[in-house]
Amino acid sequence: MLDEANQFHPNIKLVRQLDTNISLIDVYIENKNGIPATSVFHKEYIVSFKSDHPRRTFNNVIDSALM
Repeated sequence: MLDEANQFHPNIKLVRQLDTNISLIDVYIENKNGIPATSVFHKEYIVSFKSDHPRRTFNNVIDSALM
């Protein structure tokens, strides 16, 4: 099944991984003695004030960063 999925697009490849931890998108999952532990990675979003984003975007970025 994985071999078939890897034939869909030449730049996207799926791999098999057997380990005690895995990173998937922004989530890190770890097996700690049979108990799954998760954490989320939050990216820093920086929007240039010279960009063409609406003004509310700048407020949302600042509010989210403060939370």
